[in-house]
Amino acid sequence: MDDVSRAINELKEERRFFHLFTHEELALLFPLFGMVHYATKTTIFEEEKPSSIPLFVVYSGSLEIYKKTDFGRPYVLARVTRGALMGQISLTISDNIASVSAVTIEDTNLLMMSADRVSALLEKHPAIGVKILKEIIRVQNIRMNDLVSRMAATL
Repeated sequence: MDDVSRAINELKEERRFFHLFTHEELALLFPLFGMVHYATKTTIFEEEKPSSIPLFVVYSGSLEIYKKTDFGRPYVLARVTRGALMGQISLTISDNIASVSAVTIEDTNLLMMSADRVSALLEKHPAIGVKILKEIIRVQNIRMNDLVSRMAATL
């Protein structure tokens, strides 16, 4: 078993991103993902800059997602850790300009799939696509609730 399939199976067992998928569906996903390592304080993508960010799941480590305020100071929107999904917005935008920045806060390994591969997967295997979309919606709801709670706490 290679690093990617081992990582995906671990995350599935922990009921992280891959928990909705059957073993047969995971077998289709294994070759579409690659594992990429980033050192601490590496910018993965930067707000208002062109980006070709694929869909990715954090395997280990963590990163912060932030947006600059009107005064140019970064406001942390989320801390993303093991099992978290990112890059889903890149599937829906065509200009490829990042709306937020992501920086690793420790050594981080990401399971990545290019937007082209995601699109091809959605066309060829719609049932898998539905599960990916369900997980994206679940993640977005959790993040929105967290953000609203943090904002309310500052009022």
